[in-house]
Amino acid sequence: MGLSSYDPSCRPLSDTDLLGLGVRSCAEGGQKAVETALAAVTEDDERLVAELADLWFRSNVLLGPRGLDVRKVEEELARRACSLASPSS
Repeated sequence: MGLSSYDPSCRPLSDTDLLGLGVRSCAEGGQKAVETALAAVTEDDERLVAELADLWFRSNVLLGPRGLDVRKVEEELARRACSLASPSS
């Protein structure tokens, strides 16, 4: 399933939906992280992508109830990439 198969008629999640998903995301986040790591070493690319999608989805859901935007995570990733590219003094 690619982005081209996205269904625009899908109902957006309400704050209540997101809060409920956030609680479950916390509980299942560790499990998904382990499944992703295992898929990275034991499964094919398709399975790894599916596990990463699960982990990213749950991670993104956790941002909503705290009023955080995914751009904050992207900024942090960019900061880290920049620090990796810069030689240490």
